[in-house]
Amino acid sequence: MISNRLYKILTVASIGLAIIFVYSCSTKRNTFTRRVYHNLTAHFNVYWNGEQSLKEGVATLGKTAKDNYSKILPVFNYGTKENATAINPAMDRAIEKATLTINHHSMLFNRKEYVRWIDDAYFLMAKARFYKQDYSMARRTFDFVIKNYPQSNVKWDATLWMARTNIQMKEWEKASAFLENIQSKMDKESIPLNVQKLFPLIYAEYYLNQQKLKDAIPFLSRGIELNTNHQLVTRLKFILAQVYQQTGSEKSASQLYAQVIKRNPSYEMAFNAKINLAKTFDRSSGDSRSLMKELKKMLKDPKNKDFRDQIYYALSEIALKDKNDTLNIHYLKLSVSSSTTNTYQKATSALQLADTYFAKPDYQPSQIYYDTCMQVLPNRLSQL
Repeated sequence: MISNRLYKILTVASIGLAIIFVYSCSTKRNTFTRRVYHNLTAHFNVYWNGEQSLKEGVATLGKTAKDNYSKILPVFNYGTKENATAINPAMDRAIEKATLTINHHSMLFNRKEYVRWIDDAYFLMAKARFYKQDYSMARRTFDFVIKNYPQSNVKWDATLWMARTNIQMKEWEKASAFLENIQSKMDKESIPLNVQKLFPLIYAEYYLNQQKLKDAIPFLSRGIELNTNHQLVTRLKFILAQVYQQTGSEKSASQLYAQVIKRNPSYEMAFNAKINLAKTFDRSSGDSRSLMKELKKMLKDPKNKDFRDQIYYALSEIALKDKNDTLNIHYLKLSVSSSTTNTYQKATSALQLADTYFAKPDYQPSQIYYDTCMQVLPNRLSQL
């Protein structure tokens, strides 16, 4: 008797809870219960999974996108089209989850959205499209966020990413307009801290992509000041050193390369920092013997077998600054002969060697090295 009564009570309670659940799931009426339900469910049941997929895809891109140290590094390496295609599944999942968040949980009444994760879902979708290198669709989605959520802080993120997208599309005037908009509001409105930190990096990217190196310097410096991520700051210091090196400020470049080496970067970055440190060595600031000793030590390391051409070239640079023409030629010859896969370096060393002989003048070896340069020049041009 008691068990039957308890059964009836539990059955009625279950039906009641089911009715409440179904009632709460609806997005057709704006009630407190429904707002709470959809805010919680949108975040923890759908949006969070999409955000994790985006992060996983970006992490994969960071491991697969290779840096070309013969050029000034980009602030952010978005990889090749092939790299982007490889992370499509993760980005498509992020887009799918963002779409589900919007379609199943949006509560829009009188042009006001009552679920706080909807604008974030659109922003997530736009970023996923950006990393897929579908820049046209990314731009349209960022634009949608800016126009439809003007009171949300995410509008500043979307504005900055609009600039980022236009930079990738080489739409310089459009990118500049969005960057200038943020800059004009920086002291007047409450700009989120994450946007303030990212802003100088995107502005630096804007100038670097146009080869306006000197204009990028203050933004790289500001980015270093504002950001605390160790890996990011190390990269920024390396890029700033490269910019100083190419614009003739070798002393500043040398100081920054030395800082990069002390920050325990990746092996490849440390190697290139040491090479560039040798190239920017200031003869008036000290003795070159310790630097040459370090480079010769690098020659003995088996891991540097395919990089010996770069090491010999760095040694030739030091010899040139020491006004030792014989040693300069010696190391340039070794750079050419030891080159394995880096045709860019082989062409560079051969050309410098040819020019050196031509200036003597010593035309026969000069002709030989000009020929060597011409043989690998098409490959070198493809790397530029």
